[in-house]
Amino acid sequence: MGNTPKSWKTIEIEQQCDRGWTKETIARVIEDWPSVKDYAYIMHDKDAEENIHCHCMLRFRDSVPTSAVLAKLNKHGVEASAQQLEKCKKWESAIAYLTHRNKPEKHQYEYSEVVSNFDFVTMTEKEVERINTRWDATRSNEIVNAIASGEIKPYNMHEKLTAVEFNTYSKDIRNAQEYRKNVLLSNMAKEDRGMEVIFITGPSGVGKDVCAKDIAVKNGLSMYRCSNSEKPFDDYRGQEVVVWSDARDNEKMPQEILRLLDNHQQTAEHARYKNLVLECKKFIITSIKPLEQWYADAFRGKEEDRVQLFRRVGTIIEMTPKTLLYKVWNEKTRCHEYITEKPLPNVYYAQYESEFLDTKEKKINALKNVLGAIIDVADFTLDYVDENQKQIGDFMPVPDESPFGD
Repeated sequence: MGNTPKSWKTIEIEQQCDRGWTKETIARVIEDWPSVKDYAYIMHDKDAEENIHCHCMLRFRDSVPTSAVLAKLNKHGVEASAQQLEKCKKWESAIAYLTHRNKPEKHQYEYSEVVSNFDFVTMTEKEVERINTRWDATRSNEIVNAIASGEIKPYNMHEKLTAVEFNTYSKDIRNAQEYRKNVLLSNMAKEDRGMEVIFITGPSGVGKDVCAKDIAVKNGLSMYRCSNSEKPFDDYRGQEVVVWSDARDNEKMPQEILRLLDNHQQTAEHARYKNLVLECKKFIITSIKPLEQWYADAFRGKEEDRVQLFRRVGTIIEMTPKTLLYKVWNEKTRCHEYITEKPLPNVYYAQYESEFLDTKEKKINALKNVLGAIIDVADFTLDYVDENQKQIGDFMPVPDESPFGD
């Protein structure tokens, strides 16, 4: 039998129909063969320059000897020899071949022409997708160059690549990302980062974060927002705008702040898994403290360091519930100067204020949005709400003395 295997776990049997290998015969063989776990077969009657024949793919529960395969076929009147048996090197590929989906140059048979006891359609389509997206030098070069140029970044990778491409080119992607990080760090001695630092200050609830988001949106830039933590940039993925919200002046050491905001020095920030490079175009800080008070204690007695901090902040936006004031750094006078003679209206507070639950209707609807179908708005009459609002002290009395002592 030459190189014919002694036993089979998967097998393809191809034979001409005029030799007894018909769809009806295949059905009888399978019905008489308990060892068969999965099967799929089809008649090819439209192949160019080929006789009508049938393909049958079988997957057995356990290995079946060659002698048993031939005996089963002969039992049902099929003329077969060991040379006509072929092992399925890749089961998924063999199944896709039944309809020629993985051979586009051949006639494409309909799925309905296949007889099977499993979901061969999904298997076929996944195999075709794998073939169409398997590693390709041209596509690999496109992805690598797009990452190296900054067109593809971690935050938008899902928009630029399919899940299959991400898996296929994962090694190329990692290498390209490491290359880009090294290029950014090596360029710090040659060119500025091109980063603008903006400091937005004002009391809580005046719309500082709304203003920061608007800066990103109106400029068509992606945004990463972080708050106070030991490693605020853990989830940074290359966005063009970084918003450090409610930045406290005790989260980082003064020299870390100066390095972080330095437009002449690229930085590698500590993150959860490895260092990453901040390559943002705008770095926005929001704080309830004005810049003059932010880190004032840390820089006390270090006037030159304080000036360096002010120089790094190119723009200041001062907010109140009603007004906006803009200031820019003047290197000649070494201070921030107002650029408007009178305050501008604070349009962001209006947006923020619209979300206040300051009416009875808003409160009831907010409850409905949170609790969903269990709430019937009609049950909550405004008089009932008013009455319970008055009686809230009965439910939560305020103690005369603290239960925790002095």
